[in-house]
Amino acid sequence: MINKKGISPLIATILLVALVIAIALIVWFWYTNFLQDQTRKIGEKAIAEGECTLAIDFKVESVSCFDKNNDGTNDNIILNLRNEGKTKIDDFRVRIYGSTNSKMVIIGESLPETYAKQTSVEFDPATIGTVQRVEVMPIIATEGIVKTCTNKVAIVPITDC
Repeated sequence: MINKKGISPLIATILLVALVIAIALIVWFWYTNFLQDQTRKIGEKAIAEGECTLAIDFKVESVSCFDKNNDGTNDNIILNLRNEGKTKIDDFRVRIYGSTNSKMVIIGESLPETYAKQTSVEFDPATIGTVQRVEVMPIIATEGIVKTCTNKVAIVPITDC
């Protein structure tokens, strides 16, 4: 006859306890890494928000329209921007509000601290209509986070477009 023996209840209990401890350790290490990652991300966002609030200060010195295509319609906006803050502005987000629609544009140019720059933004008057106002928001990149400083928006009404 074949002698059939199973695992003794003591060995089975020890194996189950060891398995539960191993799973608990795996979950614990995953969770601590997850918490550290989330804490780091929240800290980076807070630093970027602080930069927006404390170090960013810019001015839209003038806004004007002109006809780039020489077809009788204003299709380009010239912005004169000045950085009066303590840090470099990495980019600008511009929203053009017209009588029928609006358009969001990323300029794609940085502005070092204490510098001024003239830049242009193209738009299609057929889709936007008559330009009524422009909103300019600075964008910064700090601690690996790209942040649009919505609390530093400059709203400029336009009457000659």
